[in-house]
Amino acid sequence: MRDILENIQAIREFTAGMDSDQLAADRRTLYAVIRALEIISEATRRLPTEYKDRHAKIDWVAIAAAGNIYRHEYEGVDEKLIWHTIQHDLAPLEAVVNSELEFAAEAGRQGLAVASSEHAKEEQDFIDSISDWPEKPPSR
Repeated sequence: MRDILENIQAIREFTAGMDSDQLAADRRTLYAVIRALEIISEATRRLPTEYKDRHAKIDWVAIAAAGNIYRHEYEGVDEKLIWHTIQHDLAPLEAVVNSELEFAAEAGRQGLAVASSEHAKEEQDFIDSISDWPEKPPSR
């Protein structure tokens, strides 16, 4: 998921201050943006189905299909469509990825808290169990 966020940010940096005509005229930036979109497409293919199911408003199939076009039908890439993707589709995807990362972080914190509390209970049980021991071992 971090690949998705990193490439969304890269696209924003690449296109800062540009309009669609400037992007279309700047071959280097256009290539960089298309490459970042390819990476985003591939990264979304690797997301677990449960993530995609939680965010059904994102058109995951279209993101995957776009990656195929960028890679295999590159002569058909429409600069206006690329610009539309930048302006309208990246923000919702970014919000979803951030949401999933926050969810994972919270689950991790809860998991650590549970593990920590279980560990603390085990330590206390051990301390309680040895508190009954005599100070010196019994002599034989």
